[in-house]
Amino acid sequence: MVKKIIIAIVAVAVLVAASVWGFLYYQRAQSFKVAVPAAAVNAVRINVEQIGIDLLFSGGPDTADKKKGGKKRKYGLELPLNVFLFGFKDMPSTFLLSRWTISDDIDFKVFIKEEFNYTGGVYVHNSKLFSCLYKDKTAVMLTTIKPDAAMLSVANEYLSGSNTVAFAESKWTDLKQAGADITIAGAWGEGSLDFEKGNIDARWTSEAPVRSFPAVAPVPEDVAFALHANGNLADDLHSLFPGRADSVHWDRLHTAFAGGYALYINGAVNQQEAVVTYDFDDNFEKVARTSMQEKPVPAVYLLAPMAGKDGLNVLQQESILFPPDSVSKSLFPLFALRYKVDSSGVLAISSNRAQILDQPDRKAVPEQGRCLSLYCNVAQLRGLPLFADAAAYLKPFEKLRLQGIQKDGKIFYTLNLSFTNKQQYALKQVLDLF
Repeated sequence: MVKKIIIAIVAVAVLVAASVWGFLYYQRAQSFKVAVPAAAVNAVRINVEQIGIDLLFSGGPDTADKKKGGKKRKYGLELPLNVFLFGFKDMPSTFLLSRWTISDDIDFKVFIKEEFNYTGGVYVHNSKLFSCLYKDKTAVMLTTIKPDAAMLSVANEYLSGSNTVAFAESKWTDLKQAGADITIAGAWGEGSLDFEKGNIDARWTSEAPVRSFPAVAPVPEDVAFALHANGNLADDLHSLFPGRADSVHWDRLHTAFAGGYALYINGAVNQQEAVVTYDFDDNFEKVARTSMQEKPVPAVYLLAPMAGKDGLNVLQQESILFPPDSVSKSLFPLFALRYKVDSSGVLAISSNRAQILDQPDRKAVPEQGRCLSLYCNVAQLRGLPLFADAAAYLKPFEKLRLQGIQKDGKIFYTLNLSFTNKQQYALKQVLDLF
């Protein structure tokens, strides 16, 4: 009798396992039956099945898919086991499109009504991270909230299903064999990202012109943040602040730097700040009173080799630097910065006036093929006053490391983000922040 019961239990277990496997196999196959824009030059595959299983076994995020009242959210969208996003030539690399099937019209319209606002021809999500277009049973998500005419044209074309090819007939079929949680391919290069216990690991390879690397000044060990880059400082700042094109002559600033720079944050330093308060005198007239107060600011250090003797003149003529040692407040208004150019031609800028003026000349060190290196000790960083408001969101993170090495005409990037909790799935820890 016991033997028969055991056999029956095993048979049921095998039947259930086979059914689940068959269901997943079918759903997995269906997820690859997507329409691919014929003009796509970049593709991203998100392995929802793999991520979902890892998330399930980690206990799931504490707040995922829940409303404030504790009820499960309904989006009205069919979630496939693989999600694809596509990028296009002559468009920003951050602009991607993803096509979804609407499974429930009522739930989807409630989702749109509660979490989106219609503006600029698209429905913009409240997070300001993405937007949406939809028609009949299809929706297209855009990774922009301000699409231009060309972006809207491509998005509407993809929404209608015109000018597309089947995934099996596209150039992206190799993505089907990828084992990473997220995989990218195309004009960007080849890359992957994996969520693990206590870590996020990413790799990316891109084509690169063969060129020599400038020497970069060394930085102290064990700082809160350190960045080494082989690019031109003016070019990199321009890419960060494109809106300043009207007031900054970036082409001229480019000529001031030899290429390569180092930026680091090492603790905090006190600075005096003028605080204006208002009071009333004996005649009840409003009078402004100025007092000096000390406030802690991050001890920031920037080191950049100058392109000869004219480099300093260019920066002064462009009102970036003011003799004898001041940096323009309009360029960086958060706190005061001072500068010094040493005998080796390295420009040093810092919020720590005493140290920047007293420190010895720095000798640059060749990087041996390294074109990018970033290190961040998050625990130290969140202890600085400037990051006080973000401290709660930074709490789970421990250290961030990013490195780029040039070899054989390519640049190989590696990234690792470690968490303080080494036993918990990384994506769960990120989702639990929200």
